[in-house]
Amino acid sequence: MNKGKNVFLLIMKASIKAQLKNKKGFIFQMMIWFVFTFTPYVGLRILFQRFSLIEGDWSVWQISIIYAVLGISYDSARMFGRSLDSFHRYVKNGRFDALIIRPIPIFTQLLSQDFFIRRLAGIFQYGLVFIVSTMKLKGFVSIYVLLILSVISALSCFFIFLGLLTIYASLCFLTKDRNLFTDMIVDTTASIGYLPINLLFKPIRIILTWFIPLYFVLYRQFDLFFHCNEYSQSLLYVNGLLSIVVCVIYFLLTMILFRFFQRFYKSE
Repeated sequence: MNKGKNVFLLIMKASIKAQLKNKKGFIFQMMIWFVFTFTPYVGLRILFQRFSLIEGDWSVWQISIIYAVLGISYDSARMFGRSLDSFHRYVKNGRFDALIIRPIPIFTQLLSQDFFIRRLAGIFQYGLVFIVSTMKLKGFVSIYVLLILSVISALSCFFIFLGLLTIYASLCFLTKDRNLFTDMIVDTTASIGYLPINLLFKPIRIILTWFIPLYFVLYRQFDLFFHCNEYSQSLLYVNGLLSIVVCVIYFLLTMILFRFFQRFYKSE
């Protein structure tokens, strides 16, 4: 266990050093990432300038909390799962062979060797949105409970996005080229997942409830917290912890799927 942890940290450290070699280029790209991730929030604020509340009595600051939690989870998963996102290259050029022959778990290598540090710019931006929104809600909700719920939800969503990236990597064993799963499913989920589910089309609601359980681990939790005064804090915590367990199982199932599709891999 300790050996695997040490290897994970060693590979991650080497990846970070490689990205920091060109410091000026790194800073410039971080600035671009910050602006890029801030654009959707500008659209959200424009929406609320026209409608002060949207269906379900959601205020801009409540939606901003969900937006920030989902964004932090998404960028964190993409930061650790960079290799999963570009897994088609491993399959196409034979780099996956090197992962197989090393006496290190495949996922330990994948989650560490392409650690995409530029995603910290997005995480920083989402963090700022979360802090501002929390201050605006101070006096209306329990900040302590909100922080705990946000951490639980962010951790749950992190495993969901990591699981989705693993599904993409699994499909690469069949396609060998980049497929549309990341663009159509992963990125779209991050783009609309913070919106009240009642506003979405029925097929999307079904996907975000049963295939990608964001409804249970994110929207429902915050809906109960913001709009149900009789909902006890202890039950909220229990549901939150169950969400983490469910999402970890979700991720483990995608790892099993990865192992299943790995049998179709043929070295070239």
